[in-house]
Amino acid sequence: MSLTLARPPLFTIRFLDTRLVQADEIWSFVYAKAKNVPEDKRDTFGYGDVWTWTALDAESKLMISWLLGEWTAEAARDFMADVASRLVLRPQIVTDANFGRPHQSPGKLTTPAMAAGISDHVWTCEEIAALLD
Repeated sequence: MSLTLARPPLFTIRFLDTRLVQADEIWSFVYAKAKNVPEDKRDTFGYGDVWTWTALDAESKLMISWLLGEWTAEAARDFMADVASRLVLRPQIVTDANFGRPHQSPGKLTTPAMAAGISDHVWTCEEIAALLD
């Protein structure tokens, strides 16, 4: 589940000719960390882990879009679709390292690529550099 809050300033952000987008997500929690959420509130969005997804124009630092939701492929697709709907060009999109940098989520040693099921380990710098050959 994702929740896009009312965003009055963002509804006017359309038809941007942004060439470089910086996208990221950050973990936080509401009410309590997931492991401490009472049983009756588990599986209810708004209790436990939440992620804030952001996309900035790298040059102007304009916030193109943001989304408050879960860390799922569905939320990522929804978020990037919203970003795309605001742009007239196909920009370069820059994110953190998806294969070689584990998330700092509590109790997890996983990269975005591992979470998506396209890698089974944290990649080394050598493995990433070998892709250039």
